[in-house]
Amino acid sequence: MFLTAKDIQKLCPTGTDADMVSKPFYITNDAWEDRMAFIEGNRFDITVESIWLPDPDDNGGFLGVDSRQTPKLVQLPKSDKNVWWLTQGFYHILAGEVFNMPHDIFGTVKPRRTTFGFSSFVVGTDIAPGYSGQIHCGLVVMAPKPFPVTRGARFASVRFAKFTSEGTIPYEGIWGGAKLSTNGIERAF
Repeated sequence: MFLTAKDIQKLCPTGTDADMVSKPFYITNDAWEDRMAFIEGNRFDITVESIWLPDPDDNGGFLGVDSRQTPKLVQLPKSDKNVWWLTQGFYHILAGEVFNMPHDIFGTVKPRRTTFGFSSFVVGTDIAPGYSGQIHCGLVVMAPKPFPVTRGARFASVRFAKFTSEGTIPYEGIWGGAKLSTNGIERAF
């Protein structure tokens, strides 16, 4: 069963770490309250905290059966106080919202229509039951001209679904927090 806007509002009453989704540091309390008051449909919008690129000096990493090493990422510098200019390419977007998923709810990241308007698309994944931390998504930009993106811009949305938790094993992986790459070799599962 997909959660409704009212369900999401009940699970996120304060904007603190105790909520299913907590407020990013760069969003004011008033702006957060406005967002929570107007959740469109049954999707919760997520925002850009920072933008990252693969380190050109890194070895590129590897994906093996028992171990893996993702490419090291470097933060894309802003051209202005809170603005990045994006050209064609692939970007890693760190969302500012912190998720504290209950054991009977998962989320699926979906692009917002706005990104298509910039000849771009978001590549997201599921947010597992029991996951705690920020998420990052891919952004593929195919626009013929550079365009600005500001910190706090809504770039994707999450649709939450509730299910019976009987038999579900909560997330116990190693990608919680704000982790963007492996920082060395780690297990592959």
